[in-house]
Amino acid sequence: MEVPIMFAVFAGLVAILMAASHHFTKKRKAAWRSVAERLGLRSQEDQISGTLTGIPLVVSIIVRGPEKNRSQHTHFVMEIKGDLPAGLSITAEGVFNKMAKLAGSQDVQLGLHRLDSKLLVRAHNEAEVYDWARRIRIQEGLGLLVEIKNGSFLIADNKLTFECPTVIADAATLETYIRDLTTIASGLSDDAVGSIDLDHAMDDDTDDNNW
Repeated sequence: MEVPIMFAVFAGLVAILMAASHHFTKKRKAAWRSVAERLGLRSQEDQISGTLTGIPLVVSIIVRGPEKNRSQHTHFVMEIKGDLPAGLSITAEGVFNKMAKLAGSQDVQLGLHRLDSKLLVRAHNEAEVYDWARRIRIQEGLGLLVEIKNGSFLIADNKLTFECPTVIADAATLETYIRDLTTIASGLSDDAVGSIDLDHAMDDDTDDNNW
């Protein structure tokens, strides 16, 4: 009798987990659709795409890890308009470090104490990067990025890439990420003027996934 009972318990647990997973996926898809509609973006399955405040963007769910230990992540890619310094890649310690070591690049200091200690910066020409980092909006954008705790970022190839190590199912949290990353990408673009409005980005957290 013990084997049938154990099987029934196991089957019950599997059914509960499957139901919970289905509920989470349904909630997540509804949240992504509502955010896309509110921001004037397109939503299709596990992806949001379009242009917000002039910045092309894609938000998607990607899978990382070996087959027996895979995990899903929320992946953001925001385009940076204009030309970045040649060979530029900027990241904090984390998942993108190996990607940041581009051939022909060298380690670069921005000359900004509060940022140099937190960033891995590589480029072909140090002087070019130094001049680029003099702009107040560049400093503000990089300063906001290094404050993000729940994820990793990479600036390279005219893109700002950010990856959250969870699947975001809360609409308010997802919208915050999209708006703030878009604001930063806009600030890092060549045609940007003035200062970044950080008020929205620094609002109180709405849940554990917020910045």
